[in-house]
Amino acid sequence: MHTQNVNVKTAAQKPSERWGENPQRNIILSQELPPLRGMAVRVAWGMAQVMRVIDEARARYEEAEVLHEAEMEGYHDFHSGNPVPPGMFSDSPQLIKAWKKGWGFAAGASEMAECSGCHSENGEPCPYHD
Repeated sequence: MHTQNVNVKTAAQKPSERWGENPQRNIILSQELPPLRGMAVRVAWGMAQVMRVIDEARARYEEAEVLHEAEMEGYHDFHSGNPVPPGMFSDSPQLIKAWKKGWGFAAGASEMAECSGCHSENGEPCPYHD
């Protein structure tokens, strides 16, 4: 029986040798992609839907948690100036509704924070925001 000694360190080409001589291309291929807006919430929503088959009570709890997270996405999107729900929510009316609820809450809170009637010294409620 004949065996051949192979140097493992030199047997495989380095990634830069396989990709070619363009070092800029190697940098682009090795960078991480930015996360998609709403991806984590959408994945959790899908997992909660699957949980319905396994445990209905736990599924309801998980759905409530995910809807709360979708509201928080809307709240943060308002403050970052993004008026459009994440594309990852587009196939779920519940997630869109929760996102809009969070966005609307943030918009209302921002409006009240800037309202002179809400911050009057006389203590009477603002006629618009009471």
